[in-house]
Amino acid sequence: MVMELQEFDRLEAKIDHLLTTFASLLKKNEELLQIIAEKDGNITSLETRISELTQEKETVGRRIGELLNKFESLKQF
Repeated sequence: MVMELQEFDRLEAKIDHLLTTFASLLKKNEELLQIIAEKDGNITSLETRISELTQEKETVGRRIGELLNKFESLKQF
């Protein structure tokens, strides 16, 4: 009988440890999901900024081309 109680005590301790570990992992998982959400927000923001800068670069390139064309037309006079 004493042996069976010791086995139950060991089993109970292992289950308690398992539940504690599980709770800790759930908390860590939630923290990691939050970090991922923040990183996804950063990525979206950076993608928007890249798009804006690409459009700006294209506009500047087009305007430089127009200015060079005007300069070339002045050379003809």
